[in-house]
Amino acid sequence: MIKFKLKTTHFSFPSNQLFVLFHPKTTKQFNIKIGSSLKNLETEKTFHVIESELIEPDFVYLPQDVADDLMLKEGQSLSFLATSHSTITDLVHKQIRKESLTKKDFENLITAVNSYSFVPEQLAAFGMGLELVGLTDEETALMAEAIYTASQVLDLSVDAPIVDKHSIGGIAGNRITPIIVPIIAAAGIYIPKVSTRAITSSAGSIDCVELFMPTDLTLEEMREVVLKTNGCIVDGEHVELGKAADILIKSLSPLKLDPKPFLVASILAKKKAASSEFVLIDLPTGKLAKVADKKEARILANLFTTIGMKLGMYVECVVSPGDRPIGHLIGPALEAKDALMVLENNPNASEDLKKKALALSGLIFEMTKRTSTNRGVDLAKSILESGKALEKLKEIITAQGGDPSVTSEVIPTAPYSDVIKAEKEDVVYNLDSVAITAIARAAGAPQDPLAGIELLVDRGDHIRPQQALFKIYSSSETRLSEAVQRSYVRPPVILEKMVLDVIRPRETSHFELS
Repeated sequence: MIKFKLKTTHFSFPSNQLFVLFHPKTTKQFNIKIGSSLKNLETEKTFHVIESELIEPDFVYLPQDVADDLMLKEGQSLSFLATSHSTITDLVHKQIRKESLTKKDFENLITAVNSYSFVPEQLAAFGMGLELVGLTDEETALMAEAIYTASQVLDLSVDAPIVDKHSIGGIAGNRITPIIVPIIAAAGIYIPKVSTRAITSSAGSIDCVELFMPTDLTLEEMREVVLKTNGCIVDGEHVELGKAADILIKSLSPLKLDPKPFLVASILAKKKAASSEFVLIDLPTGKLAKVADKKEARILANLFTTIGMKLGMYVECVVSPGDRPIGHLIGPALEAKDALMVLENNPNASEDLKKKALALSGLIFEMTKRTSTNRGVDLAKSILESGKALEKLKEIITAQGGDPSVTSEVIPTAPYSDVIKAEKEDVVYNLDSVAITAIARAAGAPQDPLAGIELLVDRGDHIRPQQALFKIYSSSETRLSEAVQRSYVRPPVILEKMVLDVIRPRETSHFELS
């Protein structure tokens, strides 16, 4: 154990991790390695070591805001113990040797992750091991249980069913959460929805919902809203249910790793932490989606249902179309507007978005025995068309601190836009969800909530010359121009082709025409 007097500094570090600063003379004297971790005994927090010659030797330095948050005072004596990164390294080597991972292995992993006792390379190696070696069903359940056990838990203690739905994403639009939550809540079923922001897509549920109500609630505030209204839509980053899973997701996303066992374990651990008893998982399936075909979807669905049972939850999975966007408005504000239009029974709302929201709501009603088989959609439709869903959303908005008078008409529109038109008469063969997302992100989404793309045609439409195909929105003229250029590189509207490709011989010298 080593002790130092605390000094504070106005240095700041934009990171989830905590840092302490030492002068190089101090690290050399006490054999402290840069990048290593020290556990502070006063706060039970783990800090990562960095050096600076701009500070004095023989002291430990903390950013002023961190010291304030931890209620530490300048001049206070702090005790530190060196911590080891061996936990995750040992796991990686077990993966390499293809040895079984135990309950203790996963408990140690989650403890290390929650305390930030790791370096990014270790989690990257562990994630690669998950991708290449995988986990058995038993190991997946153990990982989920470890994430849940180390998490905060939403305690509702109610008699009515507690449900949740989750989409694994991968397609543009699909903003059904703001529609499903009030439909289910209006039926007297509890649905504590914890959502996220976009990572690789053009909008996440929180990016959209925060345009008409606050989502940064604490866990206790979330509980109060759910008990009062039966539902909520809150930002997972604030309530920290399954915090370790979020840390792992952020570490793996730059590598574009999304190992299926971890996907299942993290989703279901969070649902259990939210006290969910019934969970509906949406698996968009198609060539350009995260799940390529029905065979792969069934394998993943069986894993979800199996691990759900091991965790004490009833889980059903629905295989939905993932070969095209859901909804014709893509981007945070546009998707918020579309969802509100569905709830308002506006005839201009996206019909496919409405149908999917009703279909999934119906399945939730059926799995909770609120209706008989094949009658769930009827109940969902009656709640939506009667205005009860919209009324329930306004209750939730009020409880979360928003303005219940919000309508689709008041959702702001970007100041700049451009319409792309057809060059000739043709037929729309398909809509490219990947291209749509790329264009919306090029326009600034999700950081620019007003950026996005409006689809003006659908599959099978016969189009004429100069007919509008889609409209791009942005708050920046420069970003708008970039998005327009990108739309020509990979068009979001795929027109019908009689010839898909031409393959020619690599060597043609022997067939030269005279």
